[in-house]
Amino acid sequence: MEVLSCWGDGITRQFIARVQELNQQLDAFLPPRLRVRLAVPTSFVLYDNFQPTANLRDIVHDMQRFLPHPPGSGHDAAEEVAAEFLPNFRFWEEDEQAVYSVLSGPESGRLFLSHAYFSYLLENRTPPLPRWFVDGMVALDQNSSLETAAITVEAPTLSDFASLHNEGVHQALLRLPTSMFGRSTESFAGSGRPPAFLPMAELFSSPRPASDRRPGWEMRGVGARDENEGAVRWLSQSALFLHWAFHRGEGLPREKFWQFVERAAAEPVTEAMLREYFGLGYDEMDRALMEYFPKALKNGVQLRTRPPAESSQVTLRNATDAEIARIKGNLERLEIAYVKEVFPSLAPYYLSQARRTLQKAYANGLRDPRLLEVMGLCECDAGEDATARPLLESAVAAGATRPRVYYELARIEYQELHSKNAGEKLSARQTNALLELLLSARAIEPPLPQVYEQIALIWLQSSVAPSGENLAVLEEGIRYFPANLKLLNFTAVLATSNGFSGEAARLVKMGLAIAPEGPDRDRFLKLQALLAADTGKN
Repeated sequence: MEVLSCWGDGITRQFIARVQELNQQLDAFLPPRLRVRLAVPTSFVLYDNFQPTANLRDIVHDMQRFLPHPPGSGHDAAEEVAAEFLPNFRFWEEDEQAVYSVLSGPESGRLFLSHAYFSYLLENRTPPLPRWFVDGMVALDQNSSLETAAITVEAPTLSDFASLHNEGVHQALLRLPTSMFGRSTESFAGSGRPPAFLPMAELFSSPRPASDRRPGWEMRGVGARDENEGAVRWLSQSALFLHWAFHRGEGLPREKFWQFVERAAAEPVTEAMLREYFGLGYDEMDRALMEYFPKALKNGVQLRTRPPAESSQVTLRNATDAEIARIKGNLERLEIAYVKEVFPSLAPYYLSQARRTLQKAYANGLRDPRLLEVMGLCECDAGEDATARPLLESAVAAGATRPRVYYELARIEYQELHSKNAGEKLSARQTNALLELLLSARAIEPPLPQVYEQIALIWLQSSVAPSGENLAVLEEGIRYFPANLKLLNFTAVLATSNGFSGEAARLVKMGLAIAPEGPDRDRFLKLQALLAADTGKN
């Protein structure tokens, strides 16, 4: 991470220490390999309440009105609050995120992992995680206690930091949701009547039933506000299974469980797989969960985590002009998407502010490659491709660090070629130049679906036939984004037209399994008919 702070050194070090503590807790709850990966470090911008620029202050005021209480606070999540926790506002896009933190005054505040951020880490992981794992983890997170001690405004001493990072073990508590299987957990504990469980074989093999709730649902009120009994049971059992799995590994490494989740993301769960990782078959696991449920109602699961390295050793220095312009200008750029949603008429003002911050540094002769990246992306966001192109070219020549920079430059160059030579195929030289940019984007985390879509589009428009190795790149994209119908269709067309009939048939089958009625499904049906006709000729 990188931190741009106007706070005092002592408070800034406390903030870094608390972020490290949260990351340690998060690693125990959700290891890095099971969440979205970003090549660009997260930027933290630390203001106090009396110094932010006018546009930042407006955004903070609007967002803070709806800041939820943290887990265990005893307040309804929908209630408007004056938060006692340190306000943090996260802005993000596909390949980066920035966090804006506000110190309101002499009071102390604690950091906690927001549910939206936790859901973001799970939902954007590639390849996608099993649905039962994502929903179950989101449910447990709603009732967990991943948070830090207070940040105090008084400058801490070195002995204070030593006490924060002793040789002991930190703990976080995971609890079941307060409402499961359509009833409050208290009612189960009082009546002694178990719920109607879903067989685990069905949980692992079936998609989540349709529900009135979006994926980031809150388990606390699911019994009262979701009438789909099948969805309630499926979601509740996902949370119970994960709670049981965490309990089995309490105080012990959970490596085998993480390996099971990774494998379940790549292939169907079988009874043999369950026995390999848990030593139980389906029937045995069903009985184990039934026996565990009453215990889980009473007890949470302790996550034991080792403390991070002493953050008092973090070296603080004055930020350079280029760093200030890049981080501040990028935060202002990321704000624009939020403003477009809630204050669309004000979006041009926020765009102008971001441009002023970035262009002032550029006019002063600063040419930091990461500054050029942000400037180029800001112009792409504004629809000004002609202005963005030289900035992106300079950033790429300097070794750009973000996949979207390479993608946007390839997109602009492709559109220019297509507009100048409509109806003509791309030459081998043009194909290679465009693919070089896109393959550079592919080599940087995180994978982006539009990169693979653009690769497929270039092959469709190229005078050069793709090889099996070229198609393997697109198949990689399909593994990362298996629900992307556009990528599936493009790749199936390429496989069909270039003699890879077996692969084409497999892709068409995948597309028909998920495509709804309408144009997308019709395209796969046409390919299916074409493949059948070719088979008949042979």
